[in-house]
Amino acid sequence: IPDLDFVEIPKIRILERPAKLEGFQPHFGINDELCYADKQRVVFDRYRPAETIAGCLDKASKVLSHLSSKRPVDDSHEEFFAYWPGKAMLIDCPSGKESIVALNFLQGSGDRELKIVTDDVVDTLERMEKTGWSANSILKENAFIIQSPSVLSVHGKKWPPATLGEILEWIQSIDDRIYKKIYQQLASPWIVKLGMASFIMRAPNGDYGFAFSVSGLQAESCKRKPSVLRNYLTGAGAKTEVILLKGYPIDQRYIHSRNLFDKVCLRDKSILLVGCGTIGGYLATYLARLGAGQGAKGRLILADPDVLVPANLGRHVLGMGALFQNKAEATADLIQSEFPHLDVQSRPVDARKIKELLEADLVIDATGEETLSNALNHTFTQRRLDGVEAPDVLHVWINGPGVQAMSLLIDSLDTACYRCLRLEEPSGELVDRFGANKTDTESDLVQKGCESYMPFPVSASVQAASLGVDVALDWVNEKPYPRFRSRVIDSSKARERKNQDLKPLSGCRACQQK
Repeated sequence: IPDLDFVEIPKIRILERPAKLEGFQPHFGINDELCYADKQRVVFDRYRPAETIAGCLDKASKVLSHLSSKRPVDDSHEEFFAYWPGKAMLIDCPSGKESIVALNFLQGSGDRELKIVTDDVVDTLERMEKTGWSANSILKENAFIIQSPSVLSVHGKKWPPATLGEILEWIQSIDDRIYKKIYQQLASPWIVKLGMASFIMRAPNGDYGFAFSVSGLQAESCKRKPSVLRNYLTGAGAKTEVILLKGYPIDQRYIHSRNLFDKVCLRDKSILLVGCGTIGGYLATYLARLGAGQGAKGRLILADPDVLVPANLGRHVLGMGALFQNKAEATADLIQSEFPHLDVQSRPVDARKIKELLEADLVIDATGEETLSNALNHTFTQRRLDGVEAPDVLHVWINGPGVQAMSLLIDSLDTACYRCLRLEEPSGELVDRFGANKTDTESDLVQKGCESYMPFPVSASVQAASLGVDVALDWVNEKPYPRFRSRVIDSSKARERKNQDLKPLSGCRACQQK
């Protein structure tokens, strides 16, 4: 019992295995330590240690009873990689790929080593170099990637496989079709040429592979007839040692779509983000993680004429290293350092002056500046009134001193525009159409010389950015409703507003008249 807080699970080790549990068995680890519970699924109670330990022993007993039954269900597929001591490799190939690919060895700072499989060596290595990795030599056509429909599980008493013969026998027991594909490739010139080979299989429950080398003398003798090499490798050479590999997908589609379930990401969309301040800075990084700037048509364009000053640091995604740099340029650099494969561009000017304003698929206004938002709103609604195509536009802002995050998506004249959210007072001032604030937020403004600012915590910025990215995802998945949304952050100062598709305001100066 290493930890009476039970942050670490009590360890249970089998001192003597019964005869029927000899050899490889699921749930048995190093030194016959038993895997009997998943700490992500079970809560261990530190206030009742005796009962907790008794419960652990009961779970272990059930695992052993299950393994000792006459026909135990093979559940090794559920934790297959716990028994697969493979060396890590990154796989930069789209799913469904099945062909000869390249396995390269990269070096990073501090003697770090990395294996990466790719179907586009030049592009992959260029991107990896931008993140601090480099290849001493570029290898091509030294691996074969195969799509396997079969779920991986452990078979046989000897585990893990250590030789080519053992691993081929195991693969054949899982899926004879995969075995035949490997068998066919063993007689290929690419193996003879390099004297080394790797095979990577992509299965439903994970990616795995193996690599082996062929002696120079053996390879030389098979140059004219590669099938001789296969006869050797499946005969006397079956004792050739193999290196086991464990794959981690890193291709663009996987990175940006992994957590979206049945949704599509922002791939192949042109998105213009106006404003890289407290909301826009975070929103830009979220959009990138969801695939903005990915694909042949994808672009993420950041527009902001301002520079980062010390007053911005407390609630901005950028830090001290970007002081007095343009916000759009510095945010684009940050994203490119994390995702060098994305097309991220910066425009350090007023967004009204750039051509992408009318060319993007989606314009996101994260400035929080009502006058600029009204100007952008006028540009798009006027085009629609004139029967001219206009980008869809999403406004995202924070209400008052961080009390409410709000958004409005405009994709036609059938629903409210940005100006429809305001009513005109006889004095000429504009007031909130819905009166959602419970208090006078103007009193929260802090005056500094000739300027003022609204104080609120960075959590409000993050929530507004999160709201914006949720709307953007619904937009790209063709489910833009409700177009008007809000999230209350401080219920003592803001009222709940109904998320809905608002009708245009009668007589709106922006969308109801030319």
